Amino acid sequence: MLINNRWIGSHVKNFQEHKGLGLREKVFIILFQWIALGVTTIFLVKIMLIRILMIIMALGATIYILSLKTTKE
Repeated sequence: MLINNRWIGSHVKNFQEHKGLGLREKVFIILFQWIALGVTTIFLVKIMLIRILMIIMALGATIYILSLKTTKE
């Protein structure tokens, strides 16, 4: 189980218990998400409609992550 993982267990537990995410975690998640999306849409996805849908979903995920409570690390 991820909760028992020594590196990310506490982060997953805080998220599940609605305690929020640390600022560092939020920044990492959003940066990784947008870098991965950029690489994928530029090099792998050729259909423009799929690219637009992926960007819309990433925007939604970004808004959701930013709406979570920010905890002190």
